[in-house]
Amino acid sequence: MSTIFDPATDLRRLAVRDAVWIGDLVRRCWREFLRWQDEQAAIAQLSAMSDRELRDIGLNRSEIDFVVKGERPHDRCRAS
Repeated sequence: MSTIFDPATDLRRLAVRDAVWIGDLVRRCWREFLRWQDEQAAIAQLSAMSDRELRDIGLNRSEIDFVVKGERPHDRCRAS
């Protein structure tokens, strides 16, 4: 059995593989950007609320960033 080397076919395979990898990278970056935009919008909305409104939903102003990003600020203090 012999191996036939076809540079054009090999280059096309590499180009397709690279295009798929680049496409995946762009999609991941776009999803991350959209997630970041949603976080910023939520932070802006919560920051616009009064301290009383925040207390009504169980938040302090200092916890807004943690809550929006899915973290628990109280757990971070206990972990140290």
